[in-house]
Amino acid sequence: MRNSTYLSQTVVVFIAFVAWVALARSEDTELSIHIDHVMVGASNLDRAVSDFEKATGVHPVFGGKHPSGGTENALVSLGRSTYLELIAPQPDAKPSQFISDLAKLDKPTPIGWAVSAADAQVLRERLSKNGFPLTDPKAGSRVTPSGAALHWETFQLNDEFPGAPFFINLGLTESAPLLQVSHRMHARSLDSG
Repeated sequence: MRNSTYLSQTVVVFIAFVAWVALARSEDTELSIHIDHVMVGASNLDRAVSDFEKATGVHPVFGGKHPSGGTENALVSLGRSTYLELIAPQPDAKPSQFISDLAKLDKPTPIGWAVSAADAQVLRERLSKNGFPLTDPKAGSRVTPSGAALHWETFQLNDEFPGAPFFINLGLTESAPLLQVSHRMHARSLDSG
């Protein structure tokens, strides 16, 4: 029941977000935002990759490990600059609430989605201006299979709002373009078979 309630709330928030984007674009040409990725949580990455491939015929590509989060992921391109992230605990992950929540999942389950902007500061300003209190930025990273380290920052709404996206700023370091390219070039796309 929790998963269907969460999914329903996420759909409502997604529709509201799309309406907000349309309004923002009509009023402000400085704000260029898009859905960066959709997260699908799983208790085991290999099993999630296998299940996804059986269901869709598309094999997600191993993306790497999040050193500070104890997770690892596999990616599928959903088109220009948007991807699906299968995320699961690393086998030797240190316990945390997020690791525990992922470990309890009996099947791949949508757990979140991220929005990015060409200018994260403009996005923060617009959200704040419209009455959305925000968390402080939090650093994140991933080590790719080739050993490259990718870095970003995330922030979210300060008040818990089920189904709301978090916001990601990929433009922090020179590695950000590598992050975008790796998603487009190495993750097999659902629309390209």
